[in-house]
Amino acid sequence: MALEERVACIEGILGQMDKRLTNVETAVSNLRDKIDQKFEIANEKSDQFKTEINEKFDRFKTEMNVKFDQLKSEIVRNNRWLIGIIIATWVTTILTVLYR
Repeated sequence: MALEERVACIEGILGQMDKRLTNVETAVSNLRDKIDQKFEIANEKSDQFKTEINEKFDRFKTEMNVKFDQLKSEIVRNNRWLIGIIIATWVTTILTVLYR
């Protein structure tokens, strides 16, 4: 083979390599775009999940505060009854001792 034929063959090979590399670059670029889209979708879902969790915790805290307030008022009411009964018992005992 003559030098010109070899150079022409190498130029052909380089042309094919250039096309293949362009195809690879395009494929990598497309893949990068798809990955970016997937990450955006994942970030959106993560943000939605965080929002849902925060809303659920807020509702839970509100419900717990209501329950604790109800419990506190019930304890206060029961303590009033208990103190009333204790005072009535003391008064009865003292009066019994005094008037015997």
